[in-house]
Amino acid sequence: MANTQHGSSYKDACLGLLRLTEGQRVVDLGCGPGVDLAALRAGVGTSGEVIGVDLDLEALDSASQAHPWARLLHGDIAHVGDLPDSSVDRVKTDRVLQHVDDPSQVVAEIARLLAPGGRAVLCEPDWDTLILDVEPSISQRYRDFVTGTVIRNFAVGRQMARLCRSSGMVVETVVAHTAVITDPREAATVLGLRRVSERAAQVGALTPQEAEVIADIENAQECCAAVSVILTVAVRP
Repeated sequence: MANTQHGSSYKDACLGLLRLTEGQRVVDLGCGPGVDLAALRAGVGTSGEVIGVDLDLEALDSASQAHPWARLLHGDIAHVGDLPDSSVDRVKTDRVLQHVDDPSQVVAEIARLLAPGGRAVLCEPDWDTLILDVEPSISQRYRDFVTGTVIRNFAVGRQMARLCRSSGMVVETVVAHTAVITDPREAATVLGLRRVSERAAQVGALTPQEAEVIADIENAQECCAAVSVILTVAVRP
């Protein structure tokens, strides 16, 4: 996703909403291999500090090799024990809370970490918005499988504003970026169409023939697939 035109668009929007300035301390919760760390450093400069947190040691190792200047912490993003209360200026998450056990715990941790006036930008998809240009009944059953089985917190994007308010933060804005993908191979790669449709067929959510319709999108001359990512901006008062 990060390397696609649509991924770049919402990531640029995320960076703009963070309002990074020289000397700030910014945390990327669920940083993975560090795709966004360089952009964060460009915003806070060499006098600032970029911190990445992730549970995946292999991903952190990749991030460390690519960005030796970053401070990388191994651990649960819902309990970042190495960082004290009110110790950071900015926090971002990107497509991470859809997978965690309890998104509300992560949001509460963000509120704890932020200094007064600090801001967070949380970018999460809403998988109920997933559409594919195939027979509508097949597209719907495929989406139902994604929301019911594949993604743990499929509706977390729409829930972010409420969770942020519940944690004591003030929600400044909520915007949606819809990725409309018309390149068949890009759609297949970004959305994992063949892998997911094969899983759906294995459990009877799709027939083998329906699963092949989804998987074969990658071989089409054209396609249309879309899903929305919701960006929530919250500020600690």
